[in-house]
Amino acid sequence: TGTTTCGWNDTTATSTARGWMGAVRLLASGNGVLHITPQQESWLEAANLTLMPILTQGKTEPVFEGAVLDFVERLEKQLTTTDSPYLTGKSLQLCDACVAQVTVATLVMLGMKQVPPRV
Repeated sequence: TGTTTCGWNDTTATSTARGWMGAVRLLASGNGVLHITPQQESWLEAANLTLMPILTQGKTEPVFEGAVLDFVERLEKQLTTTDSPYLTGKSLQLCDACVAQVTVATLVMLGMKQVPPRV
């Protein structure tokens, strides 16, 4: 649960978050308006569905490495087919930080050291 206060008119709003995606949405909301684009939502949801079950359940069996590598390859493709070093725009966004953190945490947990250079 978090409370945000608007800097313009001192109004406050209280929100409750469930799970990782809920926490990200809570962080991305200001004045009750969600500031996540559909493309950012897509990357966050992909990380939530692909990486979070592996990470939160401590799945270290080799079979899960394939799913993680597929996700990392999608990240690499996105980063190399755009002019930007970021997932969804020309500047660092909350989405970039959250997806990066979950990806790195999953890679570390699995002991994976070989990933594409831009990821």
